[in-house]
Amino acid sequence: MVGRKEERRLLEEAAEKRDAQFIVVYGRRRVGKTYLIRETFGNVFTFSYTGVYGIGNKRQLTEFGKSLNEHSLGSATTPDNWFDAFDALRSLIEQSKQKRRIIFFDEMPWMDSRKSDFVSALERFWNGWASGEKHLTLIVCGSALS
Repeated sequence: MVGRKEERRLLEEAAEKRDAQFIVVYGRRRVGKTYLIRETFGNVFTFSYTGVYGIGNKRQLTEFGKSLNEHSLGSATTPDNWFDAFDALRSLIEQSKQKRRIIFFDEMPWMDSRKSDFVSALERFWNGWASGEKHLTLIVCGSALS
């Protein structure tokens, strides 16, 4: 990757820290934010989800539930709300055998539809649990215009 050595170094260093890390990557559309993150971590994540543009909250939760199932190889039900979704994500993370647990939300602004309570649920997830977890890195990504 040309010209991204410093960004890669910063991502790798943050993910290697013992304490939990919350990383936000944002910028203009089509500049390679997602590519940078995927290439830096070899597209290996404990969990990843890409928000879908223009769909309602219920469908977004359905898609998030599908992603939970793909990463856990289980048969979890579709979460009813974002609080339940983050509870299910917590369970998936707690079951992970990976030493370095990396969670990646791409196109995060599209996950926060009107009256979805996404931001409140994310805040509870991070401040109530994830920020105290060792070797956990949460990376969120979105376009500046989203």
